[in-house]
Amino acid sequence: MRYKVQLLVNNQVVKEWPTITLNNGEQWVDNLVLPPEWAQASSVDAVLYRLDKPDQVYRHVWLQHNGATQ
Repeated sequence: MRYKVQLLVNNQVVKEWPTITLNNGEQWVDNLVLPPEWAQASSVDAVLYRLDKPDQVYRHVWLQHNGATQ
């Protein structure tokens, strides 16, 4: 299966992985260091699309900020 992942900050795409190919049972992992200014963002979302249905969100996750600062 082929997928696309978009990372959005305040509903704006800031990073995209246009084609990720996975076989059954495989996983994909990527690590990101979130810039400090994103702590003030109202939303940080990752949206997964299957490329065979590119207009339909397959999975959606978001980062909820707890307001703490370091």
